[in-house]
Amino acid sequence: MQKLLFFSEYLRERHGQPLQRIAIDLALGCPNRDRDGFGSGCIFCAADGARARHLHRTGPDLAGQVAAGRDYVRTRYHSDGPYIAYFQTFTSTHAPVARLRELYEQVLTAADFKLAIVATRPDALPDEVVRYLAELNQRCEVWVELGIQSANDTTLKRIRRGHDFAQVRNACGKLAAHGLKIAGHLILGLPGETPEEWRRT
Repeated sequence: MQKLLFFSEYLRERHGQPLQRIAIDLALGCPNRDRDGFGSGCIFCAADGARARHLHRTGPDLAGQVAAGRDYVRTRYHSDGPYIAYFQTFTSTHAPVARLRELYEQVLTAADFKLAIVATRPDALPDEVVRYLAELNQRCEVWVELGIQSANDTTLKRIRRGHDFAQVRNACGKLAAHGLKIAGHLILGLPGETPEEWRRT
């Protein structure tokens, strides 16, 4: 039987100790909401784009977010690092690459980050952004957390994702070709889907 490797076990094997996530809100919004007016987008998306509970949007004070995250991790997990930079809220690649470089550098130089997780969408990974993530991967382990949700185009349309599964395949191919690790975000049990469709996903 194949062993299920938990992410916490992977981190211990790779880094020799647990790493705690510090969630970051780059305030970049989402292309799916931009297309249809801010506030619409996917049917499951929260108004704050799944922002971490210890963050209160007061503007792009990234150093302040890192400091608040370190305090949260110290209180909850009794850890003073090293950390994972979790670019979590909305779509963390939804900006020109020069702006992404500026924002990511502000965060990654503010604490002892060994790993970065970049939450994004398959339709928000232009070639120049993928190249930048690959460059970043040379000095800090990078995972791309890709919002897939379902492999069924009918479902993707029903939940207003704004992309089809072919775009997921294309994004995964580009990321893999650049040596980037991918974490797929799936939602099983979406409206109208059957167990067979879950298995297909």
